[in-house]
Amino acid sequence: MKWSNIFSIPDPTIVQEGSVDPLGMQVIWTHFGQKIFANKLTTVATDIRNYTVNLLQLHVLDRLKNEHSDLYEKALEKFSSFRNEYDLKAGLLILMEDAMVFSLMLNNNEVDMLGVLGSYNAEKQLSKDPNQVVIEAEKSKGVLVRQLQLGVTGRYKGPFINMGLLTKTLQHSGDWVEIKTVIDQWQEGKQLASVLLKFICKIIETKEGNYPTLTLSELQQNTEVINHYVNCFGKFKMNASLHKFWVEKLGLEGGAAKSIYDQVGSTEKGIHTSVIIEQARQTQSGEAELQLEQILRLEPFLSSVSQVFYLMTDIGNKKLSNILDQVEQLADRINQADISDMEIESPRLKTLVKFMKEANGEPTQIAHKIVEYHTLIMQNRGGAAWIEIQDDQLKHYIAQRTPISTKDFLEKNYWYHDYYLGPIRSIYFGLNPN
Repeated sequence: MKWSNIFSIPDPTIVQEGSVDPLGMQVIWTHFGQKIFANKLTTVATDIRNYTVNLLQLHVLDRLKNEHSDLYEKALEKFSSFRNEYDLKAGLLILMEDAMVFSLMLNNNEVDMLGVLGSYNAEKQLSKDPNQVVIEAEKSKGVLVRQLQLGVTGRYKGPFINMGLLTKTLQHSGDWVEIKTVIDQWQEGKQLASVLLKFICKIIETKEGNYPTLTLSELQQNTEVINHYVNCFGKFKMNASLHKFWVEKLGLEGGAAKSIYDQVGSTEKGIHTSVIIEQARQTQSGEAELQLEQILRLEPFLSSVSQVFYLMTDIGNKKLSNILDQVEQLADRINQADISDMEIESPRLKTLVKFMKEANGEPTQIAHKIVEYHTLIMQNRGGAAWIEIQDDQLKHYIAQRTPISTKDFLEKNYWYHDYYLGPIRSIYFGLNPN
């Protein structure tokens, strides 16, 4: 028995909070956003072409295992780095991802490179001798640094798990016979899948070493693979079969998700997030209406707390007393009574509300309690606070500029968080390119 079969595979797609989220708000707003979208999209899984790239690559691996089981088993035995099926699949997915990136880059004058992950790094590789550029079927390799996390496989793994199509260890689940039918109805995808299957089989048969490798020169000689990648994904064409499949799998057929999807499609870009959510709310009832209404109550609270924090960390603000009038203007919006029914759903929100209750609406106390809360968040991460209040002095350890003035913040009802409207907008126009 292999040791690698005993221990579970860590899930690299779990988003870690970083210094860009000094108040730990992401875990709060994403919870309420994902009540609507059921974790079938994320802030980095926004491109319907990449959803489809991942689908097609996984389809190729499904066919490899089912139609060429002898070669599949041979790969596990032949290449020592493939300790289990996870390693095999991860390695071959990365090899296909990079083969696609290089194929498109070699024809970048006739393809759409926007959103192609790894294209910047691939461009630098193209200046080298093609015999020295190696495409590797190994989970720790790839055009991108940490490609297994940051490439197509990593970014879209979570949504595929929540669609019921994949497990954390890259095992196929769900109805892949249905997916084959969808791909068979997509001429460019069907042709590419067949070419890639033949390509992978040949690599397994002919390559040696710890894991399969392919030089850029070898890829350039395989014009069939390059041409089919360009034809399929160079300028991605949405057909009716794929459109129906993704609308269903992304959960956009009904409820609050559909109402937001429809509103995004019928409103101009630049419309305030709250307007879109309110218009969507008016079309719903029951649980779907409540999900949207909760966001409309929650975000003014979160954004106002954020605005106070960013005022204090603004390098131009040296004294707390100089910004207390602005904090007072924001105090009414930091009203925990508006969101009292939501605390039970989010431990982080409950903690934030506790600190704000202790401030009791008093501007000086609001400022101090926000700094206390922020310090707790950073300490729990093993980091240090950005700011400290010493008497009336604002002592900055990490300083920046406030993203928006308080006057504009209030007049424009500014929201710091978008509840996945950005990804939904990208998906809508990917599914409906015309």
